[in-house]
Amino acid sequence: MSHLVGSGSWLLIPVIGLVQVDSQAMADRYSYIPIIGLFIIVAWGGGDLTKGFRHRKILLASLACAAIVASVILTWKQLGYWHDNVSLFRHALHVTPDNNGIVSLNLQYTHYNEGLDFELRGDLDATIHEYREALRIDPDFVLARTNLGRALANKGDFDAAIKEVQTALSIDSTNFEARRLLGLLLKQKEGLICPGNSQSVIPATSCKH
Repeated sequence: MSHLVGSGSWLLIPVIGLVQVDSQAMADRYSYIPIIGLFIIVAWGGGDLTKGFRHRKILLASLACAAIVASVILTWKQLGYWHDNVSLFRHALHVTPDNNGIVSLNLQYTHYNEGLDFELRGDLDATIHEYREALRIDPDFVLARTNLGRALANKGDFDAAIKEVQTALSIDSTNFEARRLLGLLLKQKEGLICPGNSQSVIPATSCKH
């Protein structure tokens, strides 16, 4: 059973938290390498455990078929969640609690990413809601606060937009996007940017003369 000990190490190294390669503490992709060890345990360990069974081949074949069928069913179910970004992020929000620090770190990015997707779709109300949910979890989330300012500006609420971007800069005064956006917002508010200008933050139909 020495292969069980060796393959077991595959299950630990990438997922025990000593090596974190991104801002997410937990992610499906972190299981890709460790799961190789699990397959080794099942393949070789299963053979060892069934030695001496009278109908060993039939048992192992049945278990393999059952595993394949179960995998097909679960894959079909998961594909429904990966249909589009909104479906994926809504599922993540549904299955993820926000009552502990590690999960909340991932949850704030889920709201942020869903906000980005809604923004690309032009749904500003949903965009603002998701950015505010991300900020509810982490008020110092500069990216979400800056994007919230942009979304508010696109709705024509320049005072609220400027306030959000100024708050973002109070957290990180070196953030280039926040500084650039604040400059555009101040110019837009004072009517220094014309509706046809490519620098316009809000749609041309919302500009007032």
